[in-house]
Amino acid sequence: MSKPDKSSKTGIVKLSGDVSIQTIQKHYAEIVTALQKNQSVRIVGENINAFDLTAVQVLIAAKKQAETEKKQLAFEIKLPSDLHKIMQNAGFEAYFLK
Repeated sequence: MSKPDKSSKTGIVKLSGDVSIQTIQKHYAEIVTALQKNQSVRIVGENINAFDLTAVQVLIAAKKQAETEKKQLAFEIKLPSDLHKIMQNAGFEAYFLK
């Protein structure tokens, strides 16, 4: 869910549970809404149990779109160790992993 952080004017989108092809459209809509309302948005992911390549591609596309619009999109995504290792081995560590 997207909500503005009034102290820093940064929108926050929270991801949890299933972040995959089945749910990414809903998450993407939340990101777009947050970017429309804020100059900066943080995507915070916790308690994620599914995170697939579709989600990775959509999140990277959202970041590139934000940059095109001169906005900031930052990721703070914590994954379980097995998913963390997969993302690390695939080279996505710089984008997503904390």
